[in-house]
Amino acid sequence: MVMRILKAGLIYFLLVFGAGFALAFIRIPFLVPAFGVRTAELMEMPVMLAVIAWASRRLARTHPSFPRGERLAAGMLALALLVAAELGVAYFLGARSPGEYLASRDPVSGGAYLASLVFFVLAPAVWNGRAKPKPPSGPMAIHGASLCPATPMIFALATDDRSLRVFEDPASAVAYCEGIDVEEGGWLFWDAQGDALDAVFSKPSERVRSWVLSGIYSLHPSAGGKDLLGSISRVGYVEHNPYFESLDAVVAHLLRCKQARPHDP
Repeated sequence: MVMRILKAGLIYFLLVFGAGFALAFIRIPFLVPAFGVRTAELMEMPVMLAVIAWASRRLARTHPSFPRGERLAAGMLALALLVAAELGVAYFLGARSPGEYLASRDPVSGGAYLASLVFFVLAPAVWNGRAKPKPPSGPMAIHGASLCPATPMIFALATDDRSLRVFEDPASAVAYCEGIDVEEGGWLFWDAQGDALDAVFSKPSERVRSWVLSGIYSLHPSAGGKDLLGSISRVGYVEHNPYFESLDAVVAHLLRCKQARPHDP
């Protein structure tokens, strides 16, 4: 999960910083000589706000399972990277210290810039990241299944915060739960009926200096893993999803699945 937040924050930073860097090639040689620094920076501001709105919405849509706290963490990381990059560019291109750079900012356009930074860090948490999952059709409903249909739905338990997430299919679960976290016991998996699944790695995770290349895995029925009903005490809460509104609804669904199974003679 930490790696996903880091990647989301890094991409968010790169999109916004890249746009600002590109706009500088229009602002500095064309707008500043014609209108002055203050007006040129203020003219650029609506464009940057639009870029921030687009990039933050993209973050929320790309990671619909991120709660607001995780999206806010990604925004804070991106802010730290953005400030470091801007101060670094000011130092290497203009040989100015952070104090000199801040003192050189126009008070009006600089104040607008600070306000845009506040928007930048908060924007990912503003959007509704839950809109992406499609509500189920057929017998599945928000309170769980009326029967126990054959469905590729996957339950995944994050062992660190005890949150239970419900994914539409195995591919969605594998895409969200990074291999490095799975290898370290950060995730446990069950199928739609609550039977345990094992993560089988075709390529293990690799650590190269400070970088981690997450492994590739797939989910397969477990030979002796405890089912979800037997592990329900490990669940602290259920993340928002289009299938179940509460942990009680998950338990009721699992009990119906258990009762619907054919009994051995």
